[in-house]
Amino acid sequence: MQKTTDKNLREYVKASASNSEKSRREYTLYGHVYVYVQDFLPENIDIVSVLETIENTIPSHLVNEVDTIFIGDFHELKSRAMTAMYDSGAVYVSNEQDNEKDMVDDIIHEIAHSLEYPYGWYIYSDEVLENEFLRKRLQAYEVLYGHEYVKKAHKAMFLNVEYTEEFDEFLYKEVGYDKLVHLLMGIFTTPYAATSLREYFATGLEDYFLNDRAYLKKLCPNLFTKVDKLTKGDYDE
Repeated sequence: MQKTTDKNLREYVKASASNSEKSRREYTLYGHVYVYVQDFLPENIDIVSVLETIENTIPSHLVNEVDTIFIGDFHELKSRAMTAMYDSGAVYVSNEQDNEKDMVDDIIHEIAHSLEYPYGWYIYSDEVLENEFLRKRLQAYEVLYGHEYVKKAHKAMFLNVEYTEEFDEFLYKEVGYDKLVHLLMGIFTTPYAATSLREYFATGLEDYFLNDRAYLKKLCPNLFTKVDKLTKGDYDE
């Protein structure tokens, strides 16, 4: 009888701890970035696992510009068809996530954008990264022109390194990422990298830490160098 009681008690304590963890809303990343879960994540996503993966993936000094990470059902994200964004020291992440990997990708991508503020001069001012990006954009134009996705009048759109909704929708809706994966292979590591110069940088940092670093170095050498220097703290000296 005593053994049965002890077993039931252990199961009760275990269930209570599990329920308590599921209702938990506050966490930290690297011990100093406040993480708040406004709206809960799907059952298949463990926020602790997501945060631990990030801590084990990128050095903490690259997260110094992020004060808070908010997770929830945000209208601003939905209205812009986004899953995450960075703004004034905060990362906003949608709680509608397919899996932990996608969530890690989202957060690291926005951490990359946070680095543009303190390190923008080092990243962009020498125009080395911009020139590499433009060369690739023109390569992409030639490929898409050859497949009759664009006309000569569209070339100017490929020469604008800033983000535009027109170009974003052209890639995403008119051509489609499923086709671009194959069409832009050997030019960009991912179709989204072609969206703008800033997205080229942010996806590069993702690739450096989460994907094939050697491939990034081969395909985008200047982008690799910028991210590598950031990682090693060369721009802090």
